[in-house]
Amino acid sequence: MGYNLIFLGENKVAKLISLTILILFFYYIFNEKFRVWYVSIIYTLMFAYVFIKNKKIIMNIPLVVFCLISFFTFSLSYYLFDRLDVIPQGGPYRTYKNIVNQYLWIIPFCFLPTIYHYFGFKTKQFFYVLYIIIGFLLVYSWIVGFQLDFDRGLLADFYNPIISYDIVFVSLSILVFVFSFYLKSKSSYLITAISLFTLFAFILHGSRGTWLVIPFLLFFLTLFYYKTQKIKLLFSGALLLIFLIANAVIPNSPIFDRFDEFQNDKAHIENHSYNNSTGSRLVMWHNAIELFQQQPVIGVGVYGVEKEHCHLAEQGILPSCFQHKHNIFFQDLAANGLIGLVGLIISLLTPLIFFFSQFFSRNELVRNLALAGFLFVFSFLLSGLTEYYLFFPHVTYIFFFITASLMSFIILKDKNKL
Repeated sequence: MGYNLIFLGENKVAKLISLTILILFFYYIFNEKFRVWYVSIIYTLMFAYVFIKNKKIIMNIPLVVFCLISFFTFSLSYYLFDRLDVIPQGGPYRTYKNIVNQYLWIIPFCFLPTIYHYFGFKTKQFFYVLYIIIGFLLVYSWIVGFQLDFDRGLLADFYNPIISYDIVFVSLSILVFVFSFYLKSKSSYLITAISLFTLFAFILHGSRGTWLVIPFLLFFLTLFYYKTQKIKLLFSGALLLIFLIANAVIPNSPIFDRFDEFQNDKAHIENHSYNNSTGSRLVMWHNAIELFQQQPVIGVGVYGVEKEHCHLAEQGILPSCFQHKHNIFFQDLAANGLIGLVGLIISLLTPLIFFFSQFFSRNELVRNLALAGFLFVFSFLLSGLTEYYLFFPHVTYIFFFITASLMSFIILKDKNKL
């Protein structure tokens, strides 16, 4: 049995790490509630074991900053200034307390380089796990899509919240797609195709914010691999072209329907009607600046944002009582003020700068991981212009875990350690 599962790890602990990743993702795929802190406890215990054994502890400043900054600029302020006390007890309190506490469970990711190195969890095992996830999603997402006729409304009910769901798996598909360019075997084309078709399925969901990264993906892949992987680039380009042509000729294309909806939103906005997807966002973003002016340092709090939206909904200015601003920057500006906004920017820029600094590494695997990591984070950043994905602890956890893992593999860039 152990031999059959060797691709998940060369020892029991490495296999356990693979298992935690599978559990983390499959709970999210099926939209089931999952206490992510279980995984953090497991990793903390692993690190404690290494520490007690007096083995080498591997720390990296950018990784530590990435894992700690949101806790200090977001979570801590709610306890230091008693900001949780203003939230009504019951459902809202539990929801917002989970959001506030979510960055506490990110802290153990500082220890991932030590854990991965000591227990021999390597890049190939990490991506084998992602292959399983992407392979399953290929089948699952297309079956669900066809069953629901790729109808945006039905998909939104099924995947609720659909935008965050799409952000996670568009970004994950891109990650595996980029890694396939590191692989040289003929079978790697299968990985390329699977990741692309999975990406296409989520593009058809119509979450327009997730589309923004595609031009950057094509640009960087061409820049990195036009000499060494020309055939794979052409193969990928051909699949993308076929996908676009198919959407251009079929009736009621989900992609072009979403463009039409945007044009309709634009027309309504020009007529001063904001009760639509785009218009509501403009109202909320403008309101974020007003809320920021009330509490510029620490913001009005995450519940304060929802309370304001409910007030606007009662006046008929917003169509419903939205829980957040549908934009990571405006949300943090309003809810957490300058402190929160600075923390958010640092949490995004730190991994982006880290990955960019490795673009010119002599190690081909490191260069590929750097590109994959850069595009993964950048995908979340761009998608965050139209959605506040950090409202959902499971999504936040996945983002920080994947990013910290990629940073860890690069930190362990000795060829034997990778």
